[in-house]
Amino acid sequence: MLHESVGSQDGACTYASGMDDTTTIVYENGWWWFALALVNAGLAESKGRRRSIWFVLSLFLGPLATALIVVWPRPKKTPPSP
Repeated sequence: MLHESVGSQDGACTYASGMDDTTTIVYENGWWWFALALVNAGLAESKGRRRSIWFVLSLFLGPLATALIVVWPRPKKTPPSP
């Protein structure tokens, strides 16, 4: 836990902030990762792919999923059989 001194030079008055640096980094990056997954879902839909599947894949793969969406060609549309 991260302890910080408040108000005195000798550190007599301290408190615990509740989150250390690692936890803060995880939370901050987690929001960017989630935002990237949303963007990837929209990008995948514009390329003719299923939005929900690519959203979940993006949660696990992150920027790699973005690269896959951009690099892979659009799927060919097959006409429905009568």
